[in-house]
Amino acid sequence: WAPGFPTERHYLQAVARSLSRGCPGDRKHHIARRPPLPTELVLLIIRRVGATNLCRELCCTFPKNVSYRSLATSSATLRISVSVTASDASVARRLLFASPAVEQEYLHRLASLRVDTMSTDQGWVSDPSSGSWSWIEVGIIRFSKLARDKTFDPEEALLPHRHGSQFSTDDEVDTRDLHTWESHHNPVAGNGMALVEGKEFGPEHEIWSTLQAGDRIGVWLCAQFPGWECRARAARITVREWFEPTLL
Repeated sequence: WAPGFPTERHYLQAVARSLSRGCPGDRKHHIARRPPLPTELVLLIIRRVGATNLCRELCCTFPKNVSYRSLATSSATLRISVSVTASDASVARRLLFASPAVEQEYLHRLASLRVDTMSTDQGWVSDPSSGSWSWIEVGIIRFSKLARDKTFDPEEALLPHRHGSQFSTDDEVDTRDLHTWESHHNPVAGNGMALVEGKEFGPEHEIWSTLQAGDRIGVWLCAQFPGWECRARAARITVREWFEPTLL
């Protein structure tokens, strides 16, 4: 954002307010008059130019104490490592962590999503030209009615590797309605953990039309074919929401 503004949100608020209030103009300095715009038009302009800001309620990291802004450096001393190993041609998946539950009020405001990981494959391959079969998926965790009736701490991300799965019964997660999408692959025969940035799921992606109130955004480690692994030491979910100016 522009210099002089403490945060991106402050800058966007100033732009929206300027559009809403207009400019009286200044002939001496050759500044033309600009009439004020109606609020509806200001909101349309803000949305059309893709103005977004971080949705802090859904942005989160794994492990929880890792710095969001400096994922690579803050996780360098971590001894934790979560992995999944494939044994045949079927895809092996393991849930790494998930966001807090998405509240109803945020559904129409969410604009984009990206997952970055400190991850690697098994570190070797017999045929480098065969491609990478170690990757990360993003998906939607949808609880059954039984689980939704329980109380969950909205600030806690799910950490299934700590004490076994947080999902104690098959009734808690509706696996029949599981939706996942590929985020990114690990480099082939990686030389240890590295920061790998996932692709951006933009406003037109089907994840937003699939997401429902109460769902969580999950991150899965995936591997396929014998010998392939997917390991992760840290990760972050970045969710951005459409900017909505206030007090114009």
